Amino acid sequence: MNEYNKLTWAIENKGFKIDCNLDIFISPANNKTIFITIPGVDGSIDGYKDKYKRITENMQKEHGYAIARMANPYISSLYWDSNIREMLEYILSNKKEITGNDDIEIHIMAHSAGAAVIAQIAWEYPEITKLLLVNTAFGLKPEKILKGIESFSGQINFVFGSKDPSVGWVENLKEKYNVRVIDGADHNFSDEHLETFIKLPTKETK
Repeated sequence: MNEYNKLTWAIENKGFKIDCNLDIFISPANNKTIFITIPGVDGSIDGYKDKYKRITENMQKEHGYAIARMANPYISSLYWDSNIREMLEYILSNKKEITGNDDIEIHIMAHSAGAAVIAQIAWEYPEITKLLLVNTAFGLKPEKILKGIESFSGQINFVFGSKDPSVGWVENLKEKYNVRVIDGADHNFSDEHLETFIKLPTKETK
């Protein structure tokens, strides 16, 4: 199962049908924890300069976790959550093959709109125990994000670049959650901040 794969499904709404597909990568391990990266909208499976590939491989090497990566192609503003839900359902349906365990924990690192969506829905999945949310796109239904994180019983770490548009939410979040601001980093952790982005899970998910 250590391979790239493609999930396919269809969404039907008011007589219209949307054929969807999602590129994923799974690397199994005999470990009850699986670590997943979720990019922003239209983010690729391995990320710019293989950043998500490097992150997940580092986590598997350092902690022995099973790992998973996904792309996040835009489908429709009505279905922001569809890709993530399909990925989670695939993992839960194949958890024994992926982790060697029936009782698993899911740790997630998500960026931008990917962070906004998983923040809204993670509470629905008791297997998810840790979230690392990087430059969460609070412009995407902020009331649902706040409701979602309030309903989530696991660990949440927020990271913002000081130049990210959503950094203004830090004051609202820091009373209840672990929040870190990276000085000089923009929304995509460009240029010299790329390596900082890649190292975030090691620093923030302990």
